[in-house]
Amino acid sequence: MRRTDADSNRRQVLVTVTEHGHQLTGSFAGPLVVEGQQLRGRLTRRELRSLRDLLTRITGPTDRHREDVVSRPAVADRS
Repeated sequence: MRRTDADSNRRQVLVTVTEHGHQLTGSFAGPLVVEGQQLRGRLTRRELRSLRDLLTRITGPTDRHREDVVSRPAVADRS
């Protein structure tokens, strides 16, 4: 990770992933991605539709909660 001050706002810090960070991430996430692609390749269209529908139902409450939280007015930091 590399942290740099934002040009537009001195209170912000920009965080970027370095090449080394990408390599580390790929070393542990890469095999998982490959295995997931292989698994999805063995699913029928019907199974994929069922999976999509189930995941949509499961994530619905999270999406609604996030929308509710985002729409609330900001609360001042009292610390």
